[in-house]
Amino acid sequence: MKTTKGNPDTYFKTNTGKYIFVAYPTQQDDLLKKLKKILKNV
Repeated sequence: MKTTKGNPDTYFKTNTGKYIFVAYPTQQDDLLKKLKKILKNV
């Protein structure tokens, strides 16, 4: 169980001012479908 829902799970800003978003999927079935959904929503 995750503590909060939504994407991204983690994000941070680089020294150049760009943001990096990180997702940690916990779903084990049809992982490719889940990753595509995450990327679509970011």
